[in-house]
Amino acid sequence: DREHVTPFIHQNRLGTTLVKQLTTLPDKNHYRITLDTPDDWTLISTLINQFDAEKLDYLQITNILDQRPDLVAINAHIEQKKV
Repeated sequence: DREHVTPFIHQNRLGTTLVKQLTTLPDKNHYRITLDTPDDWTLISTLINQFDAEKLDYLQITNILDQRPDLVAINAHIEQKKV
């Protein structure tokens, strides 16, 4: 559960956690914004160091990625793990 927190959240709801599914148009789920590998860390640290990503929301970050395919390429080769 420490590695994959989503199943824990779904299995341990106490009525105090609000879970929502957000949809954006256009769909941006092809971007890999997660931390599982060293290449993920390279992308995330670059976004933080160059764009202050810790202060940005999801849409602002994906807008940066829309404009910077070189950043997307950092971890695009990694296949998402199945839960």
